[in-house]
Parts: sequence; C-alpha cells; structure tokens
Amino acid sequence: MKESRLHLEDLDSVDLKIIALLQEDARRSNVSIARQVGLNETTVKKRIARLTDNGVIRVLAAVNPPAVGLTADVLVGICVKPGTIYAVGDALSAMSETIYLGYVSGRFDIITQVLVSDPQELLNFLSTRIAHIDGIVSLETFFIMHNEKIDYEWKLVDRLPGVLDTPSVTASGLGDYGDDGARAATPNEEL
Repeated sequence: MKESRLHLEDLDSVDLKIIALLQEDARRSNVSIARQVGLNETTVKKRIARLTDNGVIRVLAAVNPPAVGLTADVLVGICVKPGTIYAVGDALSAMSETIYLGYVSGRFDIITQVLVSDPQELLNFLSTRIAHIDGIVSLETFFIMHNEKIDYEWKLVDRLPGVLDTPSVTASGLGDYGDDGARAATPNEEL
C-alpha cells in the first residue's frame, strides 16, 4: 500500500468532503462531486488526482471472500529468528493467500491473515508453503469462525466531528486552492 505524503493538516474541508462523497459512492462522477462541493469539475478532478497520487485515497473493488469460495479466514501469529523478520514478511507477502501482514509487538513478531477455500487447503498452505520459509520459529493459527465486523467502509469524517461544518470554500468557490488545484498560500503563510 502506498504511504501517504500528505497528512490530515494538509487537507482542507473541501478535500474531506470529496473523500466523504467518494466513500459514499466511489463511482460518483466528478460533475456530481463538483456540484456538491461548489467547485468546477476540472478542480475536483485535480484534487482527486492529488489525493490519489499522494496515497490518501485509492479506489478498489472489495471482493466478498465467501462469495468466491474463500471460506477459511485465518489469522496466523508467527515468531521469527532475530534478524529475519523482514525476509519472512516479504516471503509471506508474496503469497496470494496472504491478504494482510503486520509487524507487531507482543508474543508474536508477525500477524498475517490468509484466505483459503477450506481446512484442507489451510493444512496444505501451512505444511508446504509456510513451513519452507527460513526464519520461522513457531506459529499459531486462529481460525475465524464468524466475522461480526469487517469495516471497509469506515468514514474519515466520522472520526473528525464538525470538520465539514466549517466552510473553507470562499466566495470564489475555490477555498484554499486555485483553478489548477494547487493550494494557495494564505496571507501569513508560505507554500
């Protein structure tokens, strides 16, 4: 995943409104977004490109794993030999079954999530694929029996109460950005 070069303080309320609208419907047209934020379509397109290029947002289709036969959802806690964490992580990340991998503190060094079709495929994955990765000392599996919540649809604005209540769009309709989508300096600020 691309790391963002922008931070929350780099985003104004128009950026946040655009993000909120895309989170509601990622297929929403730039014309529709422009209408709702009070900017022209070109400026909205440039803002979306800036947000995408800087890794703030990405547009993707989320697959429902059970609908495509991937019914075994498993977390794997892994302990590794000192000095091998990144090599092990790289090897696991390269496997198509791995959908998440994180380096963690606590009793494990790595937590990974794998999706496979059934317990037999999981056994095969553990005994033939993971077993051959140098550096693994031990692992523990956690078969997810039921997912109560998978929130791919969390909203950034829900975590920033009141941020959209403060209008940043000025009378020109551009807020802190010009027609080219570039941020303009305020009187007391240099870009």
